[in-house]
Amino acid sequence: MYFYHMILVTGGTGLVGGHLLYRFCESGTPTRAIYRDLKSIDKTRDIFNSYGANKDQLVDDIEWVQGDILEIPSLKKPWMALHKFITAQPL
Repeated sequence: MYFYHMILVTGGTGLVGGHLLYRFCESGTPTRAIYRDLKSIDKTRDIFNSYGANKDQLVDDIEWVQGDILEIPSLKKPWMALHKFITAQPL
């Protein structure tokens, strides 16, 4: 994986962020996303499956990092070696 092309998406477990992540995964773009708890990733799998059967397998291509946009210290790892940052959640 080429980390200098890595894109970070916050809000990837939400509706808009989930669709953004799908498009990045579909195009083969290296993508990292922040999640608060593992259960929330299931919502992203459901969004991926809305594009067709077994599309949820693309969720495994995402580099998931636990963190919270409101807890600054938890964002140190997600911000490492990024090319772009996209927020799909209200700040």
